[in-house]
Amino acid sequence: MDLGALMVGVVLILICSIPFVWISRNKRMKTQKLTQKLSALAQQHGSDIAQYDLWNNSAIGIDSTGSKVFFTRQINQDEHSEVITLALVQKCSILNTSKTSKIDKLDLVLKPKNHGSADITLEFYNVAQDNPILNGQLQLIEKWFTILNNTVRNHPKALS
Repeated sequence: MDLGALMVGVVLILICSIPFVWISRNKRMKTQKLTQKLSALAQQHGSDIAQYDLWNNSAIGIDSTGSKVFFTRQINQDEHSEVITLALVQKCSILNTSKTSKIDKLDLVLKPKNHGSADITLEFYNVAQDNPILNGQLQLIEKWFTILNNTVRNHPKALS
């Protein structure tokens, strides 16, 4: 094999790998930006994130004391953020909206202790804005349903 053929092979490999490197870099930057948004939201409220998850353009986290939940979701240019004080939450539930056999929307609904207050809805998935195929959102919403219900149920005195 001559040096020219080897060089052509190396150049072709480099050209083919550039899109993968670029996609990986963009994903890493997007993840870092979303993590920074969640941390900044927590810091604005005097908290530090102890546990969190990221997906698509969304993030959820709980502070180290278990007293607050932070949620952020960006759809196009609109950013929606929530800070929920768990001492004010009675329980949470999962709302699975389906028009057909497929899931159209997944929401984590937090019911406040004050019956006059409106429920707080955290959108984990919406087929209109997200990829039409679920990519772990069902498992994530079940995970956070468990985390939040356990925190509310087991630590009510610590949260008051």
